[in-house]
Amino acid sequence: MTTDELRKDMRDKVHEILKQVKITNGRVSSLESWKDQVSGAIKILLAILAFLAFVIQVGWVSVSI
Repeated sequence: MTTDELRKDMRDKVHEILKQVKITNGRVSSLESWKDQVSGAIKILLAILAFLAFVIQVGWVSVSI
């Protein structure tokens, strides 16, 4: 292989790696966004449950099972 052929081959490999990195970064960003949404939903749910427990404890609402 000549030096020019070797450079072209290496450049092609670097471009392929760069393309795969961009795809992977997109997937990771998507997963991080999903994780943030789930975390937010859990925090809201816990806040609502804590408020309901407080309301029941204080006696503002009675629950009969």
